[in-house]
Amino acid sequence: MHVRVPLVWSWLEWKPGYTWKKKITPQLKKAGIQIASLDRCVYVIRANGIFAISYPKKPSPVLYIGEGNFQQRITSHKWWLGDLINLVRDYSFYIGVAIPRVKKNDEAYKDCEAALILEFHRMHGAAPLLNKQLEMRRNDYEYSQRGIKEALQIGKGVRYHWALTPMRASGLYDTYRKTIVP
Repeated sequence: MHVRVPLVWSWLEWKPGYTWKKKITPQLKKAGIQIASLDRCVYVIRANGIFAISYPKKPSPVLYIGEGNFQQRITSHKWWLGDLINLVRDYSFYIGVAIPRVKKNDEAYKDCEAALILEFHRMHGAAPLLNKQLEMRRNDYEYSQRGIKEALQIGKGVRYHWALTPMRASGLYDTYRKTIVP
């Protein structure tokens, strides 16, 4: 028996200097997201500007797919912004947040993250730039195709001018190359 899990995304703007209390929390509240529910969420970080990342099969603005305690995780992700800050300049990032829930399974969000990363890998030929590994699915849940497309695809009417690849001198090079299967 397949369990269908809806994926409803709320999109936030995120710049390197944004603080949790002043910039992120108001956006979450405006989106109707309960802060307490963010301990078991899935999120997608995307570039918001004129560039995407050049993946082996096709470009994408998706930089990272994650799960867990959103406040802790998003704060810890600031380490890699240093390498990207010169590229994004005045642009921000978008962060999509979804809270997948399945009765009698407190860890459904972990399966959702794995499903998103594996689907991204199938579509693009690698995991997102900052994901260091391919995750394993824990369940056989079925996620809405609309929700998957919204998170992983470029989007209707969006036009990127550049598709970038990290070079060996970048601190992100090894992470980028790690999940590409020749």
